[in-house]
Amino acid sequence: MVHLLSEGARNAMEPFVTRKVEQMKERKLVEWDPEAARSRLKKVLLNGAVERKIETAARINPSEIEV
Repeated sequence: MVHLLSEGARNAMEPFVTRKVEQMKERKLVEWDPEAARSRLKKVLLNGAVERKIETAARINPSEIEV
């Protein structure tokens, strides 16, 4: 696809591409505090469980509920 660009456009993109390649070399993983990681995981899992319950409740036909 690069061949579709004009020489001027390729030259203009060169600094951007160079910077992005350098940034990719420096990627660092985030270091989590164990308690913060557990807390975040719990929130994600609980939110998923709540969403599934809401989806299930939305599929229930009110006329099928016995009182």
